[in-house]
Amino acid sequence: MQIPTNSHTDEALFLLQRCLYARSLSLHRHSLLTANVAHTVARGAGIDFGCSPAQAYSAGILHDIGKIFISDEILEKRFSLTDREWEVMKRHPVWGREFVRGTVFDSSDELKTEYRERRITLTKAIAGILEQAVANAEGEYLFTMENGATFTAEKFQRQVWVRALKKAGVKYRKPYTTRHSFAAWALAIRIDQNRLVNLMGHASKQMIYEVYGRYVEGLERDRLKILAYFGRDFKRGG
Repeated sequence: MQIPTNSHTDEALFLLQRCLYARSLSLHRHSLLTANVAHTVARGAGIDFGCSPAQAYSAGILHDIGKIFISDEILEKRFSLTDREWEVMKRHPVWGREFVRGTVFDSSDELKTEYRERRITLTKAIAGILEQAVANAEGEYLFTMENGATFTAEKFQRQVWVRALKKAGVKYRKPYTTRHSFAAWALAIRIDQNRLVNLMGHASKQMIYEVYGRYVEGLERDRLKILAYFGRDFKRGG
């Protein structure tokens, strides 16, 4: 699926971002982050994804556009959704497809129309961190900033991430690069390749090696440390 890019789509995309912002701040932030990540990957991965960086950005903005039709009661719910609410949530790709039908973004019948749910088994290490966070939480939010303010990606990057890099003596890089570290570490401990493909959301094992394989060199000597960090149940898959 390729979304055309011209002055009309640029203007329409700007208006869609305004709509997302007016509808839900969290949905707007999520869509904008996805669009920026898609644009960065399409521009710098060195792989032909069949679309330009501009088209990837547009797809990122559009990928959850159907959620603007979901009620606040479900969209902004802070706790687990009920089975009925999940059924409503799963319809957002169909609503998104209908929303763009006949517009400048309607260039293909191959737009996502099925809801996909990714389940990730918690390892003992992650479960332990969450249990400790629950025990220490004093308000309605599980994770907050040091001063108790609501946790956001922007605040984390500015107040935590930058300071951590400086203290470690590491040149600045975006938090998104931890995705590369995760994939490279997983390859270093020889996790099942098909499972890693599912965890990363890529199309094939070839793409995993083309994108992340170059970062594995030199990690073999730290294999046992990486395995201890992740936990052996992570390698087993549960």
